[in-house]
Amino acid sequence: MTEQHIPDPNGSDGSKMTARPASKENRSKELLVPRLLASLISLSFVGLGIMAILTQHYYGRTTKLGSAEVSLDGGPAIAMGFCTVFFGLFPLALWFPARRPALMWVVACFSAAGVAFYISVRCGSA
Repeated sequence: MTEQHIPDPNGSDGSKMTARPASKENRSKELLVPRLLASLISLSFVGLGIMAILTQHYYGRTTKLGSAEVSLDGGPAIAMGFCTVFFGLFPLALWFPARRPALMWVVACFSAAGVAFYISVRCGSA
């Protein structure tokens, strides 16, 4: 009988395994589930923000039992709604094919959310 040599997948037995970079098709298939989950999270946040904009009431989650009470009304609620929408859009950066546009998207979303939050705080204290 001849004995067959099975190489160690970690390469510790001296066999050299060639590491191939992942192709774009494989990478997009691997990221499909995280992209879809991030899209659902994004849709939830955008929906909450649009609800706050349309109703002009921002509902905070402040009680132990999870019920909501109105935290902001009018202009501050609208600004906080926009903040929530912009914050909710940043997970969509996973759909960009390259890193640089994705980072620019995240920076733009967080910057816009920060400005909207600042406006919300300024309108609320005036």
